[in-house]
Amino acid sequence: STLEDINLVLSAQSMFGPYAVEGRVSYADRIVDVKAAVGAYERDAQTISLSAKAESMGGVLKYAGALGLVAPFESQGEFEVSAVSIYDVLRNVDVPDVSSVRDQSMALRGIVSASEKGAVVKGAALTMGEQALDVDVALRSAPLALIVDARAPKSLSLDALLAKAGGSSATGGYFDVSSLLPQA
Repeated sequence: STLEDINLVLSAQSMFGPYAVEGRVSYADRIVDVKAAVGAYERDAQTISLSAKAESMGGVLKYAGALGLVAPFESQGEFEVSAVSIYDVLRNVDVPDVSSVRDQSMALRGIVSASEKGAVVKGAALTMGEQALDVDVALRSAPLALIVDARAPKSLSLDALLAKAGGSSATGGYFDVSSLLPQA
């Protein structure tokens, strides 16, 4: 895939920043609105600040933190992935048969730490409608591993997340999560 229809405005107070970029690009036939600010570069600095936001198809991705400028290029910051409507996001990325997912919001917020070895999210909050989970995620690059630990601070109602789908499916009439996976 490639970026197309790039329409961005880059501004800077000097050659060393701070920098700002705002505009839109097209990726995989979908428009992405972007806005970012990068702090001024200072001599002998180990990190630089970054604030970024991307919006597309009803979803929003935000990051605000520090990026490492020297090896091991570690970074840490606050992130948020959110959508006003889970249904609209899934429909816009061509997930088949999402009609049984109730129209509700979703947000994942937390602190991410990343380096060339992988990324770790500790103490993130995942909310879907009225439901909430506490989430820790670790992604390691060698050997490749993804570890997710999700905990519900109170009972989690699947009925509140998923609508009845009509009763005749092998999944007991609920949204089949396997429909989110690529089909062979």
